[in-house]
Amino acid sequence: MRNLLSFFLRYNSLFIFVILEVICLTLVFRLNYYHKVSFVSATNNFTGGIYSSYTSFTDYLNLAQVNDSLSRENALLRSKLLSSYWDTEVRKDVACDVNMVQAYQFFDAKVISNSTNKASNYLVINKGYKHGVRENMGVVVANGVVGIIMDVSENFATVLSVLHKDNKVSVKLKGPEGRAGSLTWPGGDSRYAVVKEIPKHVKLHAGDTIVTSGYSAIFPENIMVGTIESIEVTSGSNWYDINILLSTNFETIEYVYVVNYLFSEEQDKLEEKR
Repeated sequence: MRNLLSFFLRYNSLFIFVILEVICLTLVFRLNYYHKVSFVSATNNFTGGIYSSYTSFTDYLNLAQVNDSLSRENALLRSKLLSSYWDTEVRKDVACDVNMVQAYQFFDAKVISNSTNKASNYLVINKGYKHGVRENMGVVVANGVVGIIMDVSENFATVLSVLHKDNKVSVKLKGPEGRAGSLTWPGGDSRYAVVKEIPKHVKLHAGDTIVTSGYSAIFPENIMVGTIESIEVTSGSNWYDINILLSTNFETIEYVYVVNYLFSEEQDKLEEKR
């Protein structure tokens, strides 16, 4: 207590000056309209800046939660797209109503591990068996193909990336008469892949779009894959070697959608009989 009193006595002049200064400023701002408006404006600008910074900081902290919410919403919307439904009506005349049945469902998932610089690349996602994920399901992003589910545990799944030397995806030229081929990754640059098995008589141009063919029980038809970058004609071969720019940016993948083909079991059993 003695030390506190000693401190106040030592700096009493300073304290008196500060008190008088506060009183003077208060009188100036209260009795002078111009100074009052200027003070209020400056105060509002200062507090507004603080609130804006605080809001930006809290928004940043909530980004993960927002992204998860948007990813789930996008997966639900993808499941409701017309391309996820089939027309199953047995038509006896042209005027028959259309009866649609859902063929594909989409699950959202977050990528927790990803490689792009190896010959055999994989991803790991945070959804597994208890979430409905199964082996051989397709994995896509909003604007492209990612890979195929390879192994599944209770809470996680491994994805065989398109950037894997042993992965082949059935693709085709976009359009009603697009010829089908196989997408493979030759290694090296993660932005590019190769499409083979499209015959030379097909007319191709740089910039043409490559999409999934829908011939497998993995990916729906017409999922974006990439665009033709260049076309090579090998002497003595009946096929093009087509270099494409992949639409999926494998370096920045954070969220994906797992494709659940609802008729895969029925189709697999039928194909086993061949």
